[in-house]
Formats: sequence, structure tokens, C-alpha cells
Amino acid sequence: MSRLLTALLLTFTHANSLWAQYCNDTRFTGAPIFTASDIVWETNVTYGFADNWYDNEPHPDFNYFDIAYPDPAIDAMEKRPLIFLAHGGGFWGGEKENLTYYQQMLAQAGYVVVSTNYRKGWMGSPVDCAGDPASLVIAIYRAMQDVQASMRFVVSQREKYGIDTAQIFAGGESAGVYAILTSMFTSQEEWDTDFPFLSAYYGGIDNETNNVAIDFSVKGYISMWGGMYNVEDISASEAKPTIAFYGAGDDIIPPYYGTIQSCTDYPNVYGGAGITEYLSSLGVCTELHVNPTEGHVAYEPEYTAAAIACFVKRVMCDDCTSGNYTFKEADCAEDYAPETVGVIAENEAAIQAFPNPVQTLMQIRLPAHWKATPDIIITNASGEQVQVPVTYKTQLVVCDMQQLPSGLYHIQMRAENEFARATCIVAH
Repeated sequence: MSRLLTALLLTFTHANSLWAQYCNDTRFTGAPIFTASDIVWETNVTYGFADNWYDNEPHPDFNYFDIAYPDPAIDAMEKRPLIFLAHGGGFWGGEKENLTYYQQMLAQAGYVVVSTNYRKGWMGSPVDCAGDPASLVIAIYRAMQDVQASMRFVVSQREKYGIDTAQIFAGGESAGVYAILTSMFTSQEEWDTDFPFLSAYYGGIDNETNNVAIDFSVKGYISMWGGMYNVEDISASEAKPTIAFYGAGDDIIPPYYGTIQSCTDYPNVYGGAGITEYLSSLGVCTELHVNPTEGHVAYEPEYTAAAIACFVKRVMCDDCTSGNYTFKEADCAEDYAPETVGVIAENEAAIQAFPNPVQTLMQIRLPAHWKATPDIIITNASGEQVQVPVTYKTQLVVCDMQQLPSGLYHIQMRAENEFARATCIVAH
């Protein structure tokens, strides 16, 4: 190996290490690096089978989730972080399709994103405190069982979906958050102390709905106007970074602590401010976004999706800083823009090549205003032109570099009257 190549490879060692941790480019920051057509969707995937209860009678039914992820045929990354979401609806309504926008936006940013259904429904009216408190507790318990079963099933399919199980983030909206956080932090014993006989009648929190037995851990949590049963169930060793969104006019979930919908007989709930305050006291990173003018649904999905992406990216990169915000511009793409990754722009055109160094597939994101399919020339360090398989997608070029020897390569691209260059390292 030449001294030049050795020096270049040493220069890129640090960048390569960061790439392995998802931290050396704008992927996962919320900025779309894939088009909508680049995303694979699988809908109504069955994860379990459980009883729905109507008129005190069991009615068996299937449980489903939807999953979205970048097409493996064009995505060079083999393992991707997972964002697992559950919809809201007061344990009465709502569907997994309510979170389709989040799936689309976060998948285009590079994540694997799941939206899951769970059993819902309880006796009486869910408004004006006219519902039956006992049946609400049962509905919460069933939802807890289902979200746990759904997460177990998704993790068991990690190879199929290309999931990095060290980077799992879970949450969602309202009731879905309550089900996830409570099922993760409130043990069976703690739940049974407050609500005896549920487990004897409906089974355990983490062993129903399917028979998948697999261990997994969550690296961080996402609470969009949601809450949990008891923050004191979170031990210091269990505390994980959390982002929460809350509307000051919320009349369903209190900001700190109270009962659901302020109904005396309904279960307790800690809101976003109470959760993040408690977690901060345990020394973990939290973000709380409070909209002073809105109610239960505090922010538009464009804001929350971008904030979630940046929060998750920072947690993965050990770059998370706690804070309370009203509106915070999600500008983290600039923080992770490549510096040593070679991009030389001419005629106001710019391209990015990633990952860099590369072993197999390299992606080149084209400038948004380039409409024509570019010509591409790749040369080695000696100036000799090399040929590699190239696939053209909308605003994306994928080059198969795995047959090239390790070394330094120059990429030249031309589209109409614009020209751009990049440098990359192939390192096997």
C-alpha cells in the first residue's frame, strides 16, 4: 500500500468510525436523503392475535403494524435505527395510519419506522368523565400488552428489515405513548399492586398477544402530548433520553401530574413536563417543547417530525443537550454536514458522496435543481478511468464500488452546463 493511500486511510479512520455510529453526514437529521419512491412500505403486517372484549365477551382478532424503510436495493446502509410509534385516541379511537406522515418523513431521512395498532375500546363515553374507570384500566392494560408484543415481533424481524437493535427509539402520540412508557417502566408487580387480578384474567404485560420471546432495549423515547402512569417506576439505570411535546391548553393530559382528562376516577398520568423533569433529575438528556397557544395536539407534524429526527440523531451521536423550548428550528443537518468528506462544487453545484470511506454501495445526492441525468466519470489516483455499475434514481446516484481495489478515487459529474466533483476512499 502506498504511503499516500496509508495516510489517506488514516485520515478517514475517524470519519469511518463516526459513520459506523451514524454521525458523519446529514442522514437521520430530518433532511430527506431519499425520495418518496425510494421508500419500501409494508402495511397490515400481523404481529399477534388477541381477544377484543365487547359486552364482556372475548372476540379474537389479529393485530397489525405498518413499516417503512429505505429500499435496500439503493441504500448502502445494512443496519438502520428503528423508530417505533403507537397512535393516540384515548384508548377509544385512532389508527396506525394517523402516523403515516411521520413514517414517510423519517424513512426518507434514513430510518426504519413502524406504526402499530393495538386493541382499544372501553365502556361508556370517553368524554365528560362518563366512561367506566375499570374498563379504561383494562383498555390501557390490553394496549400495554399489544405494544410490547408488537415491539418484540419487529425486533425478531431485525434481519429482514435491516434494524440495528442497539438504536431503538419508541413513542408516539397520546394514548400510544402512555401504553409504551407504562409498559416499559411499570413492572408487572407494580401494576398488580394497584390493579389486582388483571394479570390473572388477561395475562402478563410482556407475554401476551404473541409467543415471541426476545429481549430488546430502547435507547430513547418520544412523547407527543402523551404521558405515563408513574414516573417513580423509572429507576436511574432505566432512565433514557426523552423528547416530549406538550400544549399549554391541553385538557386531556396534565403538564406535570393529575388524572386523565382531570376525571377523578380515571388513572393517574404524568405529562410531558413531569416526565422530563423527573428524567432530568436522574441525569439523562431531555427536550421539552411547549406550545403556549395550543391544546392536546400541540404541534403540526412538520415541526415534530423534524425535531424528533434531530433529537434521535443527537442521542445516537452522544451529542444530546437538555433544554425547554417553545419553537426550536430543527437545523441539525448543518451540524453533521461532512467536512473531510470530499465535495468540490463548481458553477454553484454541489454533491455529497456517502458513506465515505465506502466498501460496497456509495450514494451521491445531487443538487435539487439538477433535472437532467448526469454523466459520471470515476478515475483512480493515477488518473485512469474505471467502470462501475451505476443506478440512477431521482436526485440520487448509486455506484457499486465493491469491485474496485482499495484506494483514492475522483468522481466527476456533469449535468447540462453544470459540473461538480467529489473525492472518495474505497477501503475493503
